[in-house]
Amino acid sequence: MQEERRKLEQRGDVVLLSALDAGLAAGSPRDAMRAVADALVERSGSSYVDPFEIGKTYAHAGAVDEAIDWLEKAVEQGSFEIIHMVYRPDLDVLRSDPRFQELVRNVNPSGPGLD
Repeated sequence: MQEERRKLEQRGDVVLLSALDAGLAAGSPRDAMRAVADALVERSGSSYVDPFEIGKTYAHAGAVDEAIDWLEKAVEQGSFEIIHMVYRPDLDVLRSDPRFQELVRNVNPSGPGLD
């Protein structure tokens, strides 16, 4: 949480900082990350937010279904970050999900797998 707060403070993103604080006040660090992800989704309605960033944030919250939905959107939109999905430790919570495994295979069919 400290690292997430530091990144948001450096960017001066008071909306996401507020969401982080509200989520922490409501419960756990996962609640805080869900609140940040929800705020990113809301922001994406009025300005561009990389869907990979939203998916990654939902993964941090442990919200597997939402994370995969947004990572699928990242693939559809051609987000640059998708090429590194297989290597990112912040997506470990998704690795055992067959939908994530299929997504990785679709992004890089001849590359390294999850096995």
